[in-house]
Amino acid sequence: MKFLVDMYYFRAALASVKTHASKDKKDTVGNSLTLSLRHNGDLLVFAENGLTTGMARVEVDQDEWDGELGEFSMTPDIASTVIAAFTPSKTDWEVQLEITVTFTVERQPEEKDIQLATINIRRLGQLFGGDSYRVTTPVQERKDLQKSWHMLATYVQAKSSKLPPIEFDSKTLGAFKAAETVYGVGCLIAAAGGGQILVMVGSRFIGLMHVSKLELDNTADKNFRTTKRAWIAHVPMHLAVVS
Repeated sequence: MKFLVDMYYFRAALASVKTHASKDKKDTVGNSLTLSLRHNGDLLVFAENGLTTGMARVEVDQDEWDGELGEFSMTPDIASTVIAAFTPSKTDWEVQLEITVTFTVERQPEEKDIQLATINIRRLGQLFGGDSYRVTTPVQERKDLQKSWHMLATYVQAKSSKLPPIEFDSKTLGAFKAAETVYGVGCLIAAAGGGQILVMVGSRFIGLMHVSKLELDNTADKNFRTTKRAWIAHVPMHLAVVS
């Protein structure tokens, strides 16, 4: 799997989503980001920890992509290393990263085999080959990934949103601060369902936050509706009922 992405938006996606991964490193699935290359040319970066969910999208350069799809994962620590390894300068504009992912299987006698992903990231447009980073890490399969995406898509496509008084831990809301910082856009929120709040930061980051109470607010926000419509085309939704 080989593709090109904009360096700024790839770093922003990792930074905004990694705060939603579980802090418990023993939870190997929760303590990871899932990166999924979709048929429409979106690279979706996803994480959830039981209290919050975060997903950001990065467009793949369609002219340099062979259409191969796939999913791989990385820990928040790896994501932080990637962010630090590819820091842009003030003169950087439209810098691309070439990402190559190869998969191997590590045989485990009397145990389940482990699928490994070797991720090679190379910065283009520099002399002497440019900055590069390589890491091999287990692929963490999220068995509920399609269900989580379906839930987000359902909330995005809801025609109305009412938000009564809500109560939550400020640290939980703080997980969305990274997205607000890297994209330079304030958070837009709306009641979703099942004690959750839909959080959108522009048209590149979307997430969920669990809350305990609701409060009525009838204010219709044009900017919110516009951003919400922009996400409808990018959040995967399956027609079949997801149990």
